Amino acid sequence: MDNFTLSNSTEVFVNKDPWERQFHDVLFEYIGPFLLAIGTAGNVICICVLRSQTFKGKSHALLLAALAIADIGVLYTGLLRHLIKVHAGVDIRVYSRGSCKVHYFFTYLFPHLSSWTLVLVTLERLMSLWIPLRVKEICSLRRMTAVWLGMTTVLVAVNVHWLVMTDLRLDGQRVKCSYSQDHLFVFEHVMTWLDFALLSFIPLSIIIPSNCLIMTKVYSASKSRQRDLGLTSHVNKSLTSVNVMLLVVTSFFVFTTSPIVIYFVAFDEWPFGTTKEKAQTYMAYSICNMLYYLNSAVNFFLYCISGSHFRQAFMSCSRSAISRKSQRQKSYSDQLIKGAGTDQGSRNKRGSTRSTHTVTTRLGNNTVFGRTTSIELNGIKHEISL
Repeated sequence: MDNFTLSNSTEVFVNKDPWERQFHDVLFEYIGPFLLAIGTAGNVICICVLRSQTFKGKSHALLLAALAIADIGVLYTGLLRHLIKVHAGVDIRVYSRGSCKVHYFFTYLFPHLSSWTLVLVTLERLMSLWIPLRVKEICSLRRMTAVWLGMTTVLVAVNVHWLVMTDLRLDGQRVKCSYSQDHLFVFEHVMTWLDFALLSFIPLSIIIPSNCLIMTKVYSASKSRQRDLGLTSHVNKSLTSVNVMLLVVTSFFVFTTSPIVIYFVAFDEWPFGTTKEKAQTYMAYSICNMLYYLNSAVNFFLYCISGSHFRQAFMSCSRSAISRKSQRQKSYSDQLIKGAGTDQGSRNKRGSTRSTHTVTTRLGNNTVFGRTTSIELNGIKHEISL
Protein backbone atom coordinates (compact mmCIF):
# COMPACT_ATOMS: atom_id res chain seq x y z
CA MET A 1 0.00 0.00 0.00
CA ASP A 2 1.66 3.22 -1.04
CA ASN A 3 -0.65 6.19 -1.24
CA PHE A 4 1.09 9.41 -2.16
CA THR A 5 -1.12 11.62 0.01
CA LEU A 6 0.38 9.93 3.02
CA SER A 7 3.87 10.05 1.56
CA ASN A 8 3.72 13.84 1.31
CA SER A 9 2.73 14.11 4.94
CA THR A 10 5.10 11.58 6.40
CA GLU A 11 8.22 12.61 4.54
CA VAL A 12 8.48 15.79 6.64
CA PHE A 13 8.59 13.88 9.94
CA VAL A 14 11.79 14.58 11.79
CA ASN A 15 12.08 12.26 14.75
CA LYS A 16 13.18 13.65 18.08
CA ASP A 17 11.59 10.73 19.90
CA PRO A 18 13.70 7.87 18.43
CA TRP A 19 11.64 4.76 19.11
CA GLU A 20 8.48 6.11 17.46
CA ARG A 21 10.16 7.44 14.34
CA GLN A 22 12.43 4.41 13.98
CA PHE A 23 9.61 1.93 14.44
CA HIS A 24 8.96 1.99 10.68
CA ASP A 25 12.58 1.10 9.92
CA VAL A 26 12.55 -1.71 12.49
CA LEU A 27 9.40 -3.20 10.95
CA PHE A 28 10.73 -3.11 7.41
CA GLU A 29 14.27 -4.11 8.34
CA TYR A 30 13.40 -7.28 10.24
CA ILE A 31 9.80 -8.28 9.53
CA GLY A 32 9.72 -7.07 5.93
CA PRO A 33 12.32 -9.51 4.51
CA PHE A 34 10.63 -12.38 6.35
CA LEU A 35 7.24 -11.51 4.83
CA LEU A 36 8.77 -11.17 1.37
CA ALA A 37 10.44 -14.59 1.64
CA ILE A 38 7.45 -16.54 2.95
CA GLY A 39 5.08 -14.63 0.68
CA THR A 40 7.09 -15.46 -2.43
CA ALA A 41 7.54 -19.13 -1.53
CA GLY A 42 3.96 -19.56 -0.34
CA ASN A 43 2.35 -17.95 -3.39
CA VAL A 44 4.54 -19.92 -5.81
CA ILE A 45 3.58 -23.16 -4.04
CA CYS A 46 -0.08 -22.11 -4.20
CA ILE A 47 0.13 -21.64 -7.96
CA CYS A 48 1.71 -25.08 -8.40
CA VAL A 49 -0.85 -26.84 -6.18
CA LEU A 50 -3.87 -25.03 -7.64
CA ARG A 51 -2.77 -25.92 -11.18
CA SER A 52 -2.32 -29.60 -10.27
CA GLN A 53 -4.58 -32.44 -11.35
CA THR A 54 -6.57 -32.24 -8.10
CA PHE A 55 -7.94 -28.77 -8.93
CA LYS A 56 -8.02 -29.17 -12.70
CA GLY A 57 -11.09 -27.58 -14.29
CA LYS A 58 -12.25 -25.81 -11.11
CA SER A 59 -12.95 -22.11 -11.56
CA HIS A 60 -12.19 -21.16 -7.95
CA ALA A 61 -8.74 -22.75 -8.30
CA LEU A 62 -8.04 -20.60 -11.36
CA LEU A 63 -9.06 -17.47 -9.45
CA LEU A 64 -6.95 -18.38 -6.42
CA ALA A 65 -3.94 -18.95 -8.68
CA ALA A 66 -4.56 -15.50 -10.20
CA LEU A 67 -4.82 -14.11 -6.65
CA ALA A 68 -1.41 -15.61 -5.82
CA ILE A 69 0.12 -13.90 -8.88
CA ALA A 70 -1.44 -10.57 -7.89
CA ASP A 71 -0.17 -10.96 -4.31
CA ILE A 72 3.36 -11.58 -5.58
CA GLY A 73 3.00 -8.35 -7.56
CA VAL A 74 1.86 -6.50 -4.41
CA LEU A 75 4.88 -7.72 -2.45
CA TYR A 76 7.43 -6.94 -5.15
CA THR A 77 6.13 -3.51 -6.12
CA GLY A 78 5.26 -2.26 -2.65
CA LEU A 79 7.09 -4.13 0.10
CA LEU A 80 10.31 -4.65 -1.87
CA ARG A 81 10.60 -0.92 -2.54
CA HIS A 82 10.39 -0.19 1.19
CA LEU A 83 13.02 -2.84 1.93
CA ILE A 84 15.42 -1.37 -0.62
CA LYS A 85 14.91 2.10 0.85
CA VAL A 86 15.56 0.87 4.40
CA HIS A 87 18.55 -1.36 3.62
CA ALA A 88 20.20 0.50 0.74
CA GLY A 89 18.83 4.01 1.07
CA VAL A 90 17.77 3.96 -2.59
CA ASP A 91 14.33 4.67 -4.01
CA ILE A 92 13.88 2.71 -7.23
CA ARG A 93 11.19 5.15 -8.36
CA VAL A 94 13.64 8.00 -8.89
CA TYR A 95 16.01 5.95 -11.04
CA SER A 96 14.43 7.32 -14.22
CA ARG A 97 11.22 8.82 -15.54
CA GLY A 98 10.21 5.43 -16.87
CA SER A 99 10.74 3.67 -13.54
CA CYS A 100 8.75 6.41 -11.81
CA LYS A 101 5.72 6.03 -14.07
CA VAL A 102 5.78 2.24 -14.44
CA HIS A 103 6.34 1.55 -10.75
CA TYR A 104 3.52 3.88 -9.73
CA PHE A 105 1.22 2.16 -12.22
CA PHE A 106 1.93 -1.37 -10.95
CA THR A 107 1.95 -0.28 -7.30
CA TYR A 108 -1.72 0.59 -7.68
CA LEU A 109 -2.73 -2.04 -10.23
CA PHE A 110 -1.66 -5.15 -8.29
CA PRO A 111 -3.49 -4.26 -5.04
CA HIS A 112 -6.67 -3.51 -7.02
CA LEU A 113 -6.28 -6.78 -8.90
CA SER A 114 -5.78 -8.71 -5.67
CA SER A 115 -8.86 -7.21 -4.02
CA TRP A 116 -11.17 -7.77 -6.96
CA THR A 117 -9.93 -11.28 -7.65
CA LEU A 118 -10.88 -12.09 -4.07
CA VAL A 119 -14.30 -10.55 -4.72
CA LEU A 120 -14.75 -12.90 -7.69
CA VAL A 121 -13.72 -15.87 -5.54
CA THR A 122 -16.24 -14.86 -2.88
CA LEU A 123 -19.07 -14.46 -5.37
CA GLU A 124 -18.24 -17.79 -7.03
CA ARG A 125 -18.37 -19.58 -3.66
CA LEU A 126 -21.58 -17.76 -2.74
CA MET A 127 -23.29 -18.96 -5.90
CA SER A 128 -21.98 -22.50 -5.40
CA LEU A 129 -23.85 -22.58 -2.08
CA TRP A 130 -27.04 -20.74 -2.91
CA ILE A 131 -27.62 -21.81 -6.53
CA PRO A 132 -25.61 -25.07 -6.71
CA LEU A 133 -27.57 -26.51 -9.62
CA ARG A 134 -26.60 -23.63 -11.91
CA VAL A 135 -23.14 -22.77 -10.64
CA LYS A 136 -21.34 -24.98 -13.18
CA GLU A 137 -23.10 -23.15 -15.98
CA ILE A 138 -22.77 -19.63 -14.59
CA CYS A 139 -19.25 -20.02 -13.20
CA SER A 140 -17.71 -22.29 -15.79
CA LEU A 141 -13.95 -22.20 -16.19
CA ARG A 142 -14.14 -20.45 -19.55
CA ARG A 143 -16.65 -17.87 -18.34
CA MET A 144 -14.73 -17.05 -15.15
CA THR A 145 -11.53 -16.69 -17.18
CA ALA A 146 -13.28 -14.21 -19.46
CA VAL A 147 -14.70 -12.31 -16.48
CA TRP A 148 -11.29 -12.10 -14.80
CA LEU A 149 -9.60 -10.90 -18.00
CA GLY A 150 -12.34 -8.31 -18.50
CA MET A 151 -11.96 -7.13 -14.91
CA THR A 152 -8.19 -6.87 -15.36
CA THR A 153 -8.66 -4.79 -18.50
CA VAL A 154 -10.95 -2.39 -16.65
CA LEU A 155 -8.48 -2.02 -13.77
CA VAL A 156 -5.63 -1.37 -16.21
CA ALA A 157 -7.72 1.35 -17.86
CA VAL A 158 -8.58 2.89 -14.48
CA ASN A 159 -4.91 3.01 -13.43
CA VAL A 160 -3.34 4.01 -16.74
CA HIS A 161 -3.57 7.66 -15.66
CA TRP A 162 -0.51 7.08 -13.43
CA LEU A 163 1.58 6.83 -16.58
CA VAL A 164 0.51 10.39 -17.42
CA MET A 165 0.13 12.11 -14.06
CA THR A 166 3.40 11.04 -12.43
CA ASP A 167 6.89 12.25 -13.21
CA LEU A 168 10.19 13.16 -11.58
CA ARG A 169 10.32 16.60 -10.03
CA LEU A 170 12.71 18.56 -7.83
CA ASP A 171 11.61 19.13 -4.24
CA GLY A 172 14.23 21.33 -2.64
CA GLN A 173 17.48 19.37 -2.90
CA ARG A 174 15.80 16.04 -3.63
CA VAL A 175 14.38 14.41 -6.73
CA LYS A 176 10.95 12.91 -6.10
CA CYS A 177 8.58 10.75 -8.08
CA SER A 178 5.11 12.18 -7.71
CA TYR A 179 2.15 13.61 -9.55
CA SER A 180 2.72 16.88 -11.36
CA GLN A 181 1.34 20.17 -10.06
CA ASP A 182 -1.00 20.33 -13.05
CA HIS A 183 -2.79 17.23 -11.77
CA LEU A 184 -2.76 18.12 -8.07
CA PHE A 185 -6.50 18.81 -7.80
CA VAL A 186 -7.48 15.68 -9.73
CA PHE A 187 -5.22 13.52 -7.61
CA GLU A 188 -6.27 14.82 -4.20
CA HIS A 189 -10.00 15.10 -4.85
CA VAL A 190 -10.71 12.33 -7.35
CA MET A 191 -8.02 9.70 -7.77
CA THR A 192 -7.24 9.19 -4.08
CA TRP A 193 -10.85 8.38 -3.24
CA LEU A 194 -11.23 6.30 -6.39
CA ASP A 195 -8.17 4.30 -5.35
CA PHE A 196 -9.58 3.45 -1.94
CA ALA A 197 -13.01 2.74 -3.32
CA LEU A 198 -11.50 0.15 -5.67
CA LEU A 199 -8.99 -1.16 -3.16
CA SER A 200 -11.10 -1.54 -0.05
CA PHE A 201 -14.48 0.18 0.23
CA ILE A 202 -16.31 -1.60 -2.56
CA PRO A 203 -14.57 -5.00 -2.11
CA LEU A 204 -15.27 -4.96 1.64
CA SER A 205 -18.89 -3.97 1.08
CA ILE A 206 -19.26 -7.07 -1.12
CA ILE A 207 -17.09 -9.51 0.83
CA ILE A 208 -18.48 -8.86 4.33
CA PRO A 209 -22.18 -9.53 3.57
CA SER A 210 -21.22 -12.40 1.26
CA ASN A 211 -19.24 -13.97 4.08
CA CYS A 212 -22.26 -13.72 6.35
CA LEU A 213 -24.36 -15.57 3.77
CA ILE A 214 -21.62 -18.17 3.26
CA MET A 215 -21.32 -18.76 7.01
CA THR A 216 -25.07 -19.24 7.24
CA LYS A 217 -25.03 -21.81 4.47
CA VAL A 218 -21.91 -23.62 5.69
CA TYR A 219 -23.44 -23.88 9.14
CA SER A 220 -26.42 -25.79 7.79
CA ALA A 221 -24.53 -27.63 5.02
CA SER A 222 -24.07 -30.89 6.95
CA LYS A 223 -27.86 -31.43 6.95
CA SER A 224 -29.29 -29.66 3.94
CA ARG A 225 -26.64 -30.49 1.33
CA GLN A 226 -27.02 -34.27 1.45
CA ARG A 227 -30.82 -34.05 1.58
CA ASP A 228 -31.32 -31.45 -1.17
CA LEU A 229 -28.45 -32.33 -3.52
CA GLY A 230 -28.05 -36.03 -2.84
CA LEU A 231 -24.28 -35.69 -2.60
CA THR A 232 -22.10 -38.32 -1.03
CA SER A 233 -20.45 -37.53 2.28
CA HIS A 234 -17.06 -37.41 0.54
CA VAL A 235 -18.16 -34.73 -1.93
CA ASN A 236 -19.99 -32.86 0.82
CA LYS A 237 -16.83 -32.81 2.94
CA SER A 238 -14.77 -31.57 -0.01
CA LEU A 239 -17.17 -28.72 -0.79
CA THR A 240 -17.40 -27.70 2.86
CA SER A 241 -13.60 -27.71 3.14
CA VAL A 242 -13.23 -25.37 0.16
CA ASN A 243 -15.91 -23.01 1.45
CA VAL A 244 -14.41 -22.86 4.94
CA MET A 245 -10.96 -22.24 3.46
CA LEU A 246 -12.18 -19.33 1.35
CA LEU A 247 -14.21 -17.98 4.24
CA VAL A 248 -11.05 -17.83 6.36
CA VAL A 249 -9.09 -16.14 3.55
CA THR A 250 -11.71 -13.46 2.92
CA SER A 251 -12.17 -12.83 6.65
CA PHE A 252 -8.42 -12.37 6.99
CA PHE A 253 -8.56 -9.90 4.10
CA VAL A 254 -11.17 -7.88 6.00
CA PHE A 255 -9.05 -7.98 9.17
CA THR A 256 -5.80 -6.88 7.51
CA THR A 257 -7.14 -4.24 5.11
CA SER A 258 -9.66 -2.52 7.38
CA PRO A 259 -6.98 -0.73 9.48
CA ILE A 260 -5.45 1.01 6.46
CA VAL A 261 -8.93 2.06 5.31
CA ILE A 262 -9.79 3.44 8.74
CA TYR A 263 -6.46 5.23 8.84
CA PHE A 264 -7.04 7.09 5.59
CA VAL A 265 -10.69 7.83 6.35
CA ALA A 266 -9.61 9.47 9.61
CA PHE A 267 -6.40 10.90 8.15
CA ASP A 268 -7.57 14.52 8.28
CA GLU A 269 -8.40 14.13 11.97
CA TRP A 270 -4.96 12.84 12.97
CA PRO A 271 -2.99 15.30 15.14
CA PHE A 272 0.06 16.90 13.52
CA GLY A 273 0.80 19.66 16.03
CA THR A 274 4.06 18.38 17.45
CA THR A 275 6.92 16.24 16.23
CA LYS A 276 5.89 13.50 18.65
CA GLU A 277 2.33 13.47 17.26
CA LYS A 278 3.69 13.26 13.73
CA ALA A 279 5.92 10.35 14.71
CA GLN A 280 2.98 8.56 16.35
CA THR A 281 0.92 9.04 13.21
CA TYR A 282 3.74 7.64 11.10
CA MET A 283 4.03 4.64 13.42
CA ALA A 284 0.31 3.95 13.01
CA TYR A 285 0.71 4.13 9.25
CA SER A 286 3.63 1.67 9.39
CA ILE A 287 1.59 -0.88 11.35
CA CYS A 288 -1.41 -0.58 9.01
CA ASN A 289 0.86 -0.84 5.99
CA MET A 290 2.59 -3.97 7.29
CA LEU A 291 -0.78 -5.59 8.04
CA TYR A 292 -1.75 -4.96 4.44
CA TYR A 293 1.37 -6.71 3.15
CA LEU A 294 0.74 -9.54 5.60
CA ASN A 295 -2.50 -10.22 3.74
CA SER A 296 -0.54 -10.87 0.54
CA ALA A 297 2.06 -13.09 2.22
CA VAL A 298 0.21 -15.72 4.25
CA ASN A 299 -2.57 -17.11 2.04
CA PHE A 300 -0.70 -20.40 1.60
CA PHE A 301 -0.67 -20.96 5.35
CA LEU A 302 -4.34 -20.04 5.62
CA TYR A 303 -5.15 -22.57 2.90
CA CYS A 304 -3.20 -25.29 4.73
CA ILE A 305 -4.74 -24.50 8.12
CA SER A 306 -8.36 -24.23 7.03
CA GLY A 307 -8.62 -26.40 3.91
CA SER A 308 -8.17 -30.16 4.21
CA HIS A 309 -8.71 -30.51 0.46
CA PHE A 310 -5.84 -28.12 -0.23
CA ARG A 311 -3.61 -29.89 2.31
CA GLN A 312 -4.20 -33.23 0.62
CA ALA A 313 -3.42 -31.75 -2.79
CA PHE A 314 -0.27 -30.12 -1.40
CA MET A 315 0.93 -33.40 0.14
CA SER A 316 0.19 -35.23 -3.11
CA CYS A 317 2.20 -32.68 -5.10
CA SER A 318 5.05 -32.90 -2.59
CA ARG A 319 5.19 -36.69 -2.82
CA SER A 320 5.12 -36.52 -6.62
CA ALA A 321 7.93 -33.96 -6.64
CA ILE A 322 10.05 -36.09 -4.28
CA SER A 323 9.36 -39.20 -6.36
CA ARG A 324 10.36 -37.42 -9.59
CA LYS A 325 13.53 -36.13 -7.96
CA SER A 326 14.44 -39.63 -6.75
CA GLN A 327 13.84 -41.07 -10.21
CA ARG A 328 16.02 -38.39 -11.81
CA GLN A 329 18.81 -39.06 -9.31
CA LYS A 330 18.56 -42.82 -9.90
CA SER A 331 18.58 -42.35 -13.66
CA TYR A 332 21.59 -40.05 -13.39
CA SER A 333 23.43 -42.57 -11.17
CA ASP A 334 22.66 -45.40 -13.60
CA GLN A 335 24.04 -43.34 -16.48
CA LEU A 336 27.22 -42.61 -14.53
CA ILE A 337 27.71 -46.29 -13.70
CA LYS A 338 27.02 -47.34 -17.27
CA GLY A 339 29.35 -44.67 -18.61
CA ALA A 340 32.09 -45.68 -16.18
CA GLY A 341 31.79 -49.33 -17.23
CA THR A 342 31.97 -48.43 -20.90
CA ASP A 343 35.03 -46.24 -20.35
CA GLN A 344 36.82 -48.96 -18.35
CA GLY A 345 36.12 -51.54 -21.03
CA SER A 346 37.45 -49.19 -23.68
CA ARG A 347 40.60 -48.52 -21.67
CA ASN A 348 41.18 -52.24 -21.12
CA LYS A 349 40.74 -52.88 -24.80
CA ARG A 350 43.09 -50.06 -25.78
CA GLY A 351 45.71 -50.88 -23.15
CA SER A 352 46.22 -54.63 -23.85
CA THR A 353 47.46 -56.66 -26.83
CA ARG A 354 47.72 -60.38 -27.20
CA SER A 355 49.90 -62.48 -29.53
CA THR A 356 50.52 -66.20 -29.79
CA HIS A 357 53.58 -67.90 -31.39
CA THR A 358 55.02 -71.38 -31.57
CA VAL A 359 58.28 -72.20 -29.81
CA THR A 360 60.55 -75.06 -31.00
CA THR A 361 62.89 -76.56 -28.45
CA ARG A 362 65.52 -79.28 -29.15
CA LEU A 363 66.31 -81.66 -26.31
CA GLY A 364 69.08 -83.98 -27.41
CA ASN A 365 67.90 -85.81 -30.49
CA ASN A 366 64.31 -84.88 -29.79
CA THR A 367 62.47 -81.81 -30.99
CA VAL A 368 59.69 -80.45 -28.75
CA PHE A 369 57.08 -78.11 -30.11
CA GLY A 370 55.24 -75.71 -27.76
CA ARG A 371 53.09 -72.57 -27.82
CA THR A 372 53.77 -69.33 -26.00
CA THR A 373 51.18 -66.59 -25.53
CA SER A 374 52.39 -63.02 -25.07
CA ILE A 375 50.07 -60.45 -23.48
CA GLU A 376 51.01 -56.80 -23.33
CA LEU A 377 49.00 -54.92 -20.71
CA ASN A 378 49.54 -51.19 -20.22
CA GLY A 379 53.08 -51.37 -21.66
CA ILE A 380 54.19 -54.48 -19.67
CA LYS A 381 54.75 -57.68 -21.62
CA HIS A 382 53.78 -61.02 -20.06
CA GLU A 383 54.55 -64.43 -21.60
CA ILE A 384 52.62 -67.57 -20.77
CA SER A 385 53.85 -70.96 -22.03
CA LEU A 386 51.24 -73.51 -22.98
